[in-house]
Amino acid sequence: MLLWLWIGCTSEKHTETIGEPVDLMAHVDPMIATGGIGYGVNCGYPGVNYPLGMVKFSPDTATASGGADGYYRGGGYHYDDQQIQGFSLMHLYATGVTGHGTLATMAQDGFSFAQTDRDGYALPFTHEQESAALGHYAVDFGTIRATLGATEHTGLVQYQFDGATDPVVLIDVAHAMGNGSVSEGDILITANGTVEGSLVMDGELGSPYPLFFYGEFDQAPLSFGVWNNEMLLENEVQSIQENEGDRIGAYFHFPPDTTVHLRVAISNVDLEGAIQNFTTEHTGFDLALAESDTKEAWQPYFEAIDVWGGTERDHRIFATALYHNLQMPTLFSDVDGRYRGFDGTIHTADRPFYTDFSLWDTYRTTHPLYTLLWPELHEDMLWSLVQMSLQGNGLPRWPLGNTDTGVMLGTSINIVIPEALRKGLSDFGEDQWIPFTTDAMLGRTSLDYGVPPDLEAFSTLMYYPEDEVGRSVAWTQEQAIADHALGAFLVDNGQTSDGETLIERGHNWVNLWDESIGFIHGRKRDGTFAEFTTEDQWDEDYAEGNARQYLWLAPHDYELLFETLGGEEATLSRLTGFFEQMLTDDILPGLPERFYWHGNEPTLHVPYYFYLLGDRTQGDKWIDWILANRYDDQPVGLAGNDDGGALSAWATFAMMGFYPIAGTTDYVLGRPLWERIEIHSESHPVLITKTPSQPTISINGTSWDSPVVSHQDLQTIDFGIE
Repeated sequence: MLLWLWIGCTSEKHTETIGEPVDLMAHVDPMIATGGIGYGVNCGYPGVNYPLGMVKFSPDTATASGGADGYYRGGGYHYDDQQIQGFSLMHLYATGVTGHGTLATMAQDGFSFAQTDRDGYALPFTHEQESAALGHYAVDFGTIRATLGATEHTGLVQYQFDGATDPVVLIDVAHAMGNGSVSEGDILITANGTVEGSLVMDGELGSPYPLFFYGEFDQAPLSFGVWNNEMLLENEVQSIQENEGDRIGAYFHFPPDTTVHLRVAISNVDLEGAIQNFTTEHTGFDLALAESDTKEAWQPYFEAIDVWGGTERDHRIFATALYHNLQMPTLFSDVDGRYRGFDGTIHTADRPFYTDFSLWDTYRTTHPLYTLLWPELHEDMLWSLVQMSLQGNGLPRWPLGNTDTGVMLGTSINIVIPEALRKGLSDFGEDQWIPFTTDAMLGRTSLDYGVPPDLEAFSTLMYYPEDEVGRSVAWTQEQAIADHALGAFLVDNGQTSDGETLIERGHNWVNLWDESIGFIHGRKRDGTFAEFTTEDQWDEDYAEGNARQYLWLAPHDYELLFETLGGEEATLSRLTGFFEQMLTDDILPGLPERFYWHGNEPTLHVPYYFYLLGDRTQGDKWIDWILANRYDDQPVGLAGNDDGGALSAWATFAMMGFYPIAGTTDYVLGRPLWERIEIHSESHPVLITKTPSQPTISINGTSWDSPVVSHQDLQTIDFGIE
């Protein structure tokens, strides 16, 4: 009776019989995923931001000796560090490489030229002096306490000087993280406490992009000045960078024992854009109000889903996973709708423009989660990707800022967009984009960026040749998934010839199956297989993985995969060993795992093969094991880089009881952790319940024997618990 009531009343929350749902916002812990070592480093950050906001205001940290390599600090922060080297306004989330770290502020007690770069103005800190929650970050340095707030385009910092005899606030225009640098910059200040300027950020990932800024203090400084390269200039108001690597910034002295507030707005368009962003989003200098406003901005996204049951640990992991999935991509348009396109010109639109898409990672879990929980937001993201394609004449692979980085492999955008379209999303420019990408994939037009290598070879040989294409196995498998996804959409929409051609290419991975050794590996143009040297080490055939792991990378084509491996019984035996050997593999912490590896994306779908093979017992066992052993509510909360939310989205799906098959409209049915789940979407509401002693799954009131369910049928699910 309850199931049918849900269908008729999709906007109501049913709490009358089971109590109130978990207060997810109260359980967000931004410290989760800020630790880890080696390939298990998490690269998150604890700072403050709006959902997908341009500003991600957070501390940049270093070791006690000042070491701050980008690999350990993709988000600028590492939990084991002992220094804070400024609070910068922009960060990538958990990517394992620093791409932003742009424009920093810091406070000091006293000032000299030695304090004009990261090493000079760094201050020691401990976690006992630090606090972080949704909308809040603060750290106490002793005589200085910093508290951060943010809007979409502004960062707000409060410096409380308690016992400081010479309070100073710095703005470092040349601040960068890792191997990044600022190649151009200028800052202009005034005696009454305004700042404005620009810079060109060249981070570790991607091409340089311009940034403009405008800010105000809540009070006029006692004195002020700038620094420029080797000069400290008192009472000067302007500093201009002449050479890449020059120090450039400004400093402001305030009375002893005072509290100072600074709000800075940024824009990728121009200075006028930064000023307008400031004017529109400046709500004063009240940090309590800023925290309240930030929570209000996050609330609608958490209201998309309610859950009941679970432990406190479960609540923290799930809530923070949702939070982490809205850290990237990054808003890159101004409040007036202007944005800098991939053609280098300024455009104006009536919807937000986003960039920073880690597509190779996020197509597997994160984008399907957007479609399910936040479809309208996802349509804006997809519109942004379409604009990058059409304006830049290419297919974004890993866009950052105003260009594509070209990082990773495959045409992941051809998975993300067709899958979303087949699940019902629309009105984001797909009518132009579909023929654009189809023509490119079939060699009928040329692109300026993002085209896969040698599509003629891929079509005629039906694989990428190892002697011509680097990471040929990974390219073949990833491109097969992308071609299948695009082809399935085309067939659905009457473009049968092109669609069937691409679907057929979606089977190309099988041509790299070497039955003599039982692995997928490199094959030369002449048809012979290259020498197979190792099962467990990375080699040039694969991307961030080994032969054991890439054996399973055909989620869209799992029936052919099982057939290729000798049938379901043989596949199940090999799959079982893949997981059991993971438990006994003797490997040092921080190194890539050699069997199932949850710290990287290519094997994330593999535990769900147990369900597809009819072994729900082992499926439940290993999903439970992963949730218990590869996730935590501590700083080392993940098995590796979250990569824009990919691992967090996996946990979200696993705890809900189903998992998306990349590039398709199907989900594999697992088992929910929660007693009840309600997804509140006007276009696609979902109710999931568990009924003890009911031996079967029922969907929409009908007993369900299939291990998969389509997006269209994902409405009401009752999981029987024996």
